[in-house]
Amino acid sequence: MDDFWDEFLGSWWGKLMISALLLFIAWGIFTWFTKFEAGEDPGQRIPWIVVLAYYIGGKWTVSGFFGVIGLLLGFAGISQLRTGKE
Repeated sequence: MDDFWDEFLGSWWGKLMISALLLFIAWGIFTWFTKFEAGEDPGQRIPWIVVLAYYIGGKWTVSGFFGVIGLLLGFAGISQLRTGKE
């Protein structure tokens, strides 16, 4: 099983798949907090670490964390694809 994860995380396609997942998570968190701020779902329970990050920097901090990592991983995957390294 370790060989699968080594190959998956080391390949360009694995990086692009994880990048897409992280960007989707960032979008989901951003829309979740937008609805929360609008008062559409006031009974929603939010993990304390997310609330702490939200109070420090707002929804941009929480969603931006996942978005930046997703973009960096996507750029790494594209760079690896362009150089021809598998």
